[in-house]
Amino acid sequence: MRTRPVHMQVHEKMAKVAKKQQKGPEALEKFLQGHPVPVVLGPGQKRYLIDHHHLCSALHKMGVESCYAGTVCDYSELSQEQFWVAMARRNYLWPHKPDGTAADGHELPGLLPQTVEGLADDPYRSLAALVRKAGGFNKSTKPFSEFIWANYLRPRVPMVLMAVPDVEAYVHKGISHAMHADAAALPGYTALSAASTEQLDAMRCLGQEQLQAVE
Repeated sequence: MRTRPVHMQVHEKMAKVAKKQQKGPEALEKFLQGHPVPVVLGPGQKRYLIDHHHLCSALHKMGVESCYAGTVCDYSELSQEQFWVAMARRNYLWPHKPDGTAADGHELPGLLPQTVEGLADDPYRSLAALVRKAGGFNKSTKPFSEFIWANYLRPRVPMVLMAVPDVEAYVHKGISHAMHADAAALPGYTALSAASTEQLDAMRCLGQEQLQAVE
């Protein structure tokens, strides 16, 4: 896969691809046709992946060498500098370093992995996704919403180890912070008092029927 990802970190999600592979080549082909990845054509006719990074990472790790893609924008006539400005203006990239701090425009080419193989897993990106699924906040259409939540949780939920037994405790703490007033400006924020039935049910399933106030 010779697309260039524009998220510097991504959590791995391989179960769905493995399930399709187990059903046979036709099932996997049908799945891939129904999930084309969006790319932007950049200078030198290089393709830049702007979404479905989880899928592409999973496909690569499961040995799938090709997938379907659709060109969203053609910026191949722009200079390299104009290209990055256009990408930022359209919210097609997440210009941050692995630690969540903002990256300067001149740093981007060196920070972004050249292929899907170079994608690294960010445990806080994964934590944000788990907190959302557990009812901590609602899904948002704002670009990079879970990356924004990951940066919010990063200094608030220290993670020494991402061992399986620790995950539930991290998610519990993440939900408490996600529903705290400090997060009110984040996309998808929902105060506990305004949580939907679906959110409350998700939290009960996780074993967090009562949230403790964040000190």
